[in-house]
Formats: sequence, structure tokens, C-alpha cells
Amino acid sequence: MTARIVIAALLALAMRSIRLGLLSIVPNVVPLLGGVVFVHLMGRTLDIGGTVVASVCLGIAVDDTIHIITGYGMGKAKGLSSEAALLETLEHRGGALIKTTLILTATFSVFVFGEFVPNTMFGVLCAIVLGIALLADLTLLPLLLLIIDRSPLRSKHQQPAKLT
Repeated sequence: MTARIVIAALLALAMRSIRLGLLSIVPNVVPLLGGVVFVHLMGRTLDIGGTVVASVCLGIAVDDTIHIITGYGMGKAKGLSSEAALLETLEHRGGALIKTTLILTATFSVFVFGEFVPNTMFGVLCAIVLGIALLADLTLLPLLLLIIDRSPLRSKHQQPAKLT
């Protein structure tokens, strides 16, 4: 919990927006919840290994969130509409995010071949959580950014530009 708060605070500082900092928590909690559901479906209980997985995966997954939020902010700073800023961000950064996540999930999946059950579970759970994190960052995060950008709480000088 503390890590999520610190990450949200740092993102809020970096982006100069408390709303973006708070928003960044959502796509990073969803994969952790997915991991908990997976553990439950496997008939296991969440133990210290699951906590370690959560810490490792949160540290890795937040990186994708930072890339997307930063790219979006840069696009908006250039005067792009919300949609155009997201498209540019996903075009320029999406491929790299997908490739790094595929490499990480493949690497963690190798643990399946081990005989030490805690390591096997660690690898499988990391691969699943990181896969869910990528999906959340590529689908849920852009949706949330569009929603927050159209929120009535925005001031008039912050209205998004029209697509041409």
C-alpha cells in the first residue's frame, strides 16, 4: 500500500497533477488483483511469495504507466487533442512496452520448468501479473486519461483541442 501511495505522489509531482497521480494507481492495482484472483483459482492462499510477486510486479508495471502518462502529457503540451496525444503515445511507445513485457513474461515463464514449487509459482504469477499490467496500461489507462480529460472539474483554459 505504501508503495502505491509513494508512486502516485511521485507521478503527481512529475506530472504536476494530483489527479494523474491518483489515476496512475488504478492500472497498477488491477494486475495485482488479477494475481490474487489467479492464486485463489489455483486453490492456493496468498503467502509471502505472493507479496514478493506483488512488489516485483508493481515496480516493473509502473514503468509502463509512467511511459504512457508522460507521453500523453508531452502530446498535450504540444497542443494535441487528448485522442491525438494518446495515439501518438501508443504509436511511439506501445511497441516497446509490448516487447519488454513479452520478454519479461517469457523469462519468468521459464520458472515453470523448475522443481522448486515456490520459484515455479513466483515465475508463473509474475508472468500473469505483468501480462495483465500491460493490458491495463494499453486499454484501461488510455480510457481513464480520456475520461479525466473531459471531466467537468477541468478549468476552461484546459479544454482539449478539437481533432482536425
